[in-house]
Amino acid sequence: MPTLINENTLDKAASMLKALAHNDRLQIVNLLLQGELNFGEIQRVIGTKQSNTSIQLSKLKWCGILKSRWDGNKVYYSLTNDSIKRIVKSIIAGI
Repeated sequence: MPTLINENTLDKAASMLKALAHNDRLQIVNLLLQGELNFGEIQRVIGTKQSNTSIQLSKLKWCGILKSRWDGNKVYYSLTNDSIKRIVKSIIAGI
């Protein structure tokens, strides 16, 4: 008999996939595939307003895709794990 995903895992996976289903957020994740970047670097490369960049980073962090760390007065962002990297690379490669 096929096995179902438990409800907690299902909710977490759906939340992560929904977060990736946005152009700016997917672009941020794509940038971070290449390594850690600070807030200003991310904002400059994707070309969005500071407030929009902050909102998108917060959503990605809230659902567990990103993690952040402070270094002096700068916040650096990176992907939480290799699973996210594999998922995004697979999606992009399949297009």
